[in-house]
Amino acid sequence: DAAGALRGAAQEVLSNARRHAPGSATVLDLAWNPDAATLTASTPLAAGAGSVGAGGGRGLPGLRERVEAVHGTADWAVRDGAFVVTARVPRRDAVRS
Repeated sequence: DAAGALRGAAQEVLSNARRHAPGSATVLDLAWNPDAATLTASTPLAAGAGSVGAGGGRGLPGLRERVEAVHGTADWAVRDGAFVVTARVPRRDAVRS
């Protein structure tokens, strides 16, 4: 379930980058540690880009819901001229009931 949530997050990030910053390179970084896996995605802001608007799908709120469903967290922000999305999911044995 956690792997599926991270895969879905990566797909959403790439879809958004194609729509909002066509031609820009998106860097995906997947970091594993003993208690969680964290996906960080960074896409340079497109020239003349304004605020991030709603698309036709579930978008970033849907990404957050999928990650939270497996006890993870997701956030996004503009940092250093790039749109950065971070999704973190705990390892199954690290989840506390």
